Amino acid sequence: MDIDLHSSINSLFDDVNHGNVEFGVVPIENSSQGSIKLTIDNLIKEDIKICGEVNLTIKHCLLSKNKILSRIKKIYAHEQTFLKCNEWLTKNMPNVQRIFCTSNSAAVKKIINMVDASAIASDTCSTLCKIPILKTNINDTVENTTRFIIDGAHEIESSGHAKTSIL
Repeated sequence: MDIDLHSSINSLFDDVNHGNVEFGVVPIENSSQGSIKLTIDNLIKEDIKICGEVNLTIKHCLLSKNKILSRIKKIYAHEQTFLKCNEWLTKNMPNVQRIFCTSNSAAVKKIINMVDASAIASDTCSTLCKIPILKTNINDTVENTTRFIIDGAHEIESSGHAKTSIL
């Protein structure tokens, strides 16, 4: 199975809608930040079906090619990720510039050729983009879960355990 990291929720919905990918996986709700407005807006706007869901415990990692924390000058991440890691960042990296990105995978792509920067993302993103993990579990709360939906442009066979989503 090929995995294509998109730089934004909008670009993933666009690729699903135009048949460039069969399915997309996007966040719809987070335990600490609530509903993901961009996902809900796209579900309303596009003719996309919810084909499944998965709830994941999120453990944010600090990724960087630089192995020395004090040499990092910039951190890239999605705005909600900064909110979820604010206490850790304030304590451990108070003077580092925080730069918002459309997604954490976009943040990792941004730092691929940078030595004085880092990104906050998952361990999976670290593996896929070949950016080492400098610190693990930097999120402020242990019970940080996100519900993701699997979206597609066509109907799928019922599992018999369907849920109804109302927008």
